[in-house]
Amino acid sequence: MSFIDKLKGALKKDEQFKQAEKELRIQKLLEARQKNSNERELDRFMEEERQEEIKRRLDMFRKKRQQSFFKSNMFDNDNTILKEDVNILKTKNIFHTRTDMFDGHGMFFK
Repeated sequence: MSFIDKLKGALKKDEQFKQAEKELRIQKLLEARQKNSNERELDRFMEEERQEEIKRRLDMFRKKRQQSFFKSNMFDNDNTILKEDVNILKTKNIFHTRTDMFDGHGMFFK
């Protein structure tokens, strides 16, 4: 199968999806036109309430998830990657070298 065949297949699926979306929009529009104005208004208010409830529940879930993240034991001292790290300020300097080049022996001779 060539690239062009795959592209044609993808475009065909995209066209089918667009057609299904269009049919769904038309179906919703027909249902709305069959209702009187009071029913449409009631449906609109019910949908707004439903969306507000969804938003409220989502906010609660996010807050709960954030609290559980901060209460987790991920930041305990036992789980740190630096647990076996050596404090270099308190250890003996193993790289101690002479810094004075001109101590009477010259630059290249000891």
